[in-house]
Amino acid sequence: MLVAEGSDAPALPMNWMKGLHFLVSRRAKDGKVYHPEMAIDIREAVRMYTIYPAYQNHAEDICGSLEVGKCGFTGSRPEYF
Repeated sequence: MLVAEGSDAPALPMNWMKGLHFLVSRRAKDGKVYHPEMAIDIREAVRMYTIYPAYQNHAEDICGSLEVGKCGFTGSRPEYF
């Protein structure tokens, strides 16, 4: 199962880098580590913010990865903007 992550919901910090840090370390702002067995590697965490949201939106052919001919939006179709 692919899980798409984002930085616009109140569940995780608005700062996507803090979201990545939590997914990899499972360490919260208070310093406590939550469910360390659920930590993932950095490559998978980056995919959760890039190609997986694009796939979820059926837009992986036009965004979600750095490739020639793809737009810079990750997980959002450019025609929505």
